[in-house]
This record gives sequence, C-alpha cells and structure tokens, in this order.
Amino acid sequence: MGHFFLVTVSGPDRPGIVQQVTEVLVAHGANLEESRMTRLGGEFAAIMRVSLADAPTGALDRGLQGLASGALHVTTRPATSPAPSLEGHVIYEISLAGADHQGIVHAVADILTGEGINIDRLDTDVTNAPETGSPLFSMEAVVQAPSSLSLRGLEEKLADIAQRFGVDLAVRPA
Repeated sequence: MGHFFLVTVSGPDRPGIVQQVTEVLVAHGANLEESRMTRLGGEFAAIMRVSLADAPTGALDRGLQGLASGALHVTTRPATSPAPSLEGHVIYEISLAGADHQGIVHAVADILTGEGINIDRLDTDVTNAPETGSPLFSMEAVVQAPSSLSLRGLEEKLADIAQRFGVDLAVRPA
C-alpha cells in the first residue's frame, strides 16, 4: 500500500506550472491520484492527492519546495487513503444563479451542514451581466445527502435561500 499526500500549489498564473509540478512528481516516483487545478483571476491554484509507493517522502518534499523559488507557494501533508463512499447517501447536483450577494455560499453551506449533507465539489464564479455590468453569481455543487432526505425535501430546505437572495436555484439527482 502506498502513502498518500495532499499537495497544494498556488501562485501567479503562467504557462508551465502543471508541467513543472508533475515533472517533480514523476522524478520522485509519485502518482497523481486526484486533482483540482484552476485559474482564479490571475492566480493559479491546485490541490492534489498524490501517492508514493515506499520511497521516503523527504526527497519529494524537497523537490516540491524547490518550486517555491519560482514564486509558487507549495505545501504538502500526509493524507488519508481514499475516503469511503457514504453508504445510504444520494448524490445531488445543486445549481444557483443570480445577482451576487455576500453570504450566499455560507447560507447554502449552513443548510447542507444542518442536514448532514457532505459537499463533494463546489464551484463558484462571478461574471458581469452583458448590458448592465452588474455582478452575476453562479454556483455548481455536487453533494451527498442522506437517503432519508428526498429531492423535494432538499429543494424545500434550499428554497428560502433562493427567495432571500433573489436567485434561481435547482436541485437534481446526479
């Protein structure tokens, strides 16, 4: 069984960051198991779950820290093996769109937490409306809900957010 590590990389976006990071991983015999990499504004951010067979981790850590000289911020820490799927849970997709208001994500997360719902993925974005230039917010989430909470039940729990913030909200099975 391999050892798992969580690696985060962030810094000013430019071509070649993914190549540099994966070059270090390959050079140290590490395998990229899962990752999320994106550009946020002018910044690059990545979070990666990496496995390493039996080799000591010090060399990999040093190799990754060597990237810091190129204006990247890199952290590593031990991670657990793959998370077990939540037995008896149903996967739903949640979409939300409308005028941007501070606190929308917190309001959604607060309800999800209260219902014992785990967030697998959450993506947000703010763009400008074509004619007015007003900020428009969008959110896409994939969640695991207890099977005791129906689709309709989840929609009802989130309906207050749609009304309070004046946004469109949709929940559908994944």
